[in-house]
Amino acid sequence: MAIEAAGIPTVVNTCEAFITQSKAIGALGGVPWVNVVVYPGHIDTYSVEERNKYIAEDIVPGSEKALTTQIPATAATGVAQPPETTPVVFP
Repeated sequence: MAIEAAGIPTVVNTCEAFITQSKAIGALGGVPWVNVVVYPGHIDTYSVEERNKYIAEDIVPGSEKALTTQIPATAATGVAQPPETTPVVFP
């Protein structure tokens, strides 16, 4: 998230079930514009051939676009600091 906050694009590759979680974690870390490239369904449900097809058709082009698109300067300068957390102490 520090890299994104510095204005350098990054990307999260995830399965459909984790889209909301990926975006929420980005927002909590001060990066609400996080680029999420989605693998359709869940990777474990496909054959190797199908996985390679989805990676070639979805993940690679989506990641390339996310990594070569400059983050708007206004987004990088408006970064919210992550919330402070209270340490958890276990007896």
